[in-house]
Amino acid sequence: MIAPLIWLVAGAIGGLFRAIIGGKGILLLPRIHTVVGGSRHLNLGVVAPILIGAAAGFIAPYSLKVDGIVAFMAGYMGSDVLENLVERTFHKPKKG
Repeated sequence: MIAPLIWLVAGAIGGLFRAIIGGKGILLLPRIHTVVGGSRHLNLGVVAPILIGAAAGFIAPYSLKVDGIVAFMAGYMGSDVLENLVERTFHKPKKG
């Protein structure tokens, strides 16, 4: 039962790699932005791709019915994998 935890961590590491590569080596820390109108919003920075990667790394091996080795790759591809899984789950093509 340790495999799902390993998939979660592998996905998170994949998300971190994507953040490093996508940010060209610069990691943005979480911060609060204030816009001109005075409203504020939270920018999760590097935390967002790590969380998305962890979710994708955890979900992908179960839903695709494959070995856990895909967890890191799913974590790296992050939101792309999650969108694909939702599309496959809720918009299945009709047979026949």
